[in-house]
Amino acid sequence: GGGGSKKMVTCVVNVLDGCLLRLPCERKAKAGDLVESVLSELGLEEKDFFSLYYTDNEQRVFMNPMRSVQDQIGQGKHSNVWEVRFGVKFYVSDPEELEDEEARHFFCYQVCQDIREGRITPMYPVAVKLMALMIQGHLGDYDDSEHTLGYFDDLTLFQLVPSNHQPPTFQQDVMNAHKQLRGLVPSAADSKFLKLAKQQGRYGMHLFTTRTEEQDPGVLGVSFRGLTVYRDGEEKGAYHWKELIKLSYRRRFFKIKYRPTKQSAGVVVRVYTAAGRVWPKRMWRCAVEHHTFFRRKEPEKPTRMESFFRRGSKFRYSGRTLKQIQDVRNSKRLSVRSEGTSSTSKAESPRQADPSSNKPKGRPASETSPFPPMEQQISPLGIGEWGEGLIAEQVGLFLQKERTIMQFVFNTEEEK
Repeated sequence: GGGGSKKMVTCVVNVLDGCLLRLPCERKAKAGDLVESVLSELGLEEKDFFSLYYTDNEQRVFMNPMRSVQDQIGQGKHSNVWEVRFGVKFYVSDPEELEDEEARHFFCYQVCQDIREGRITPMYPVAVKLMALMIQGHLGDYDDSEHTLGYFDDLTLFQLVPSNHQPPTFQQDVMNAHKQLRGLVPSAADSKFLKLAKQQGRYGMHLFTTRTEEQDPGVLGVSFRGLTVYRDGEEKGAYHWKELIKLSYRRRFFKIKYRPTKQSAGVVVRVYTAAGRVWPKRMWRCAVEHHTFFRRKEPEKPTRMESFFRRGSKFRYSGRTLKQIQDVRNSKRLSVRSEGTSSTSKAESPRQADPSSNKPKGRPASETSPFPPMEQQISPLGIGEWGEGLIAEQVGLFLQKERTIMQFVFNTEEEK
């Protein structure tokens, strides 16, 4: 038989810090098992925020952990080498409060990638400051004898200003910003980086291209806040998780049913279109996962009868929710205090330019909760001015045939 019949393959994982992990993997392995192997290899303590994904037309598609890897990636059944990428799946509203120092550092790398790939577009002074903070964490204090013009050119992961947008003063601007960070240790540099990053528009967004009611291109973002719509790079409106009643999709259409909290109107329905049939399903799945993770006490577990009679997709988020993560941490924190355990601090040295070496370890738990209360996690963005949705015969047909639509109904009584 050919090479494709072998039971084992090599999985090459492109990690955020530029490293490539090569792991043996069974051809029929589920994606969740591969994710666990990668997380173990990286030594991350806070695992729930990360996952594996592949790209389709430059769009990130996170893998379903319950399905096999080979069924989800294009080269799965015809290759002995699989290539996937490792990244942040659930962006918390305040990443600097993650307890694991290594997790915070990977969040920094993820934001850098989001900027390089255009998902986050900071203003030039902000991009320069973010660059300087990453350089400080890896090279330490600016040194006149070592850091001459162009000294950070090889740090390609931290190049956050596109070459065609760099003014003549770019090198000097970054150098001056780096000089001002003298004495800042790597963990403090990461904290300052994340504090600045979370203030940027589209931070934490999984973006999907859609069409507006006038058939103009737009972008729908899914995040810890809910669903946000952008047009021409500007935020035009938002649906909070607490306002949503139901999300559904069919063919190229994605329907949002919600009840605005700041208006006297009743239930409102909006319908948007995507470039192809696969994208509404991916938007729907991403939204279901984010709503469950950030708003539910625990993942939904349909009963046997519900599973039998339910039409459409049986997809559910299968991991831990943020509330469950909080509960475990609080329990550990109480246990540590009861045992009289104390933590000691030690001096930090700069990280090496090679991200694979000198990686910092996680810190002991702090005395305060790493996340704000659940009711404070959803930022009050307000409701934008929306059109009436696509007015077309196809939309009418979509709404009439709801019995065949893959849908997810929000049970607000179970939300925290």
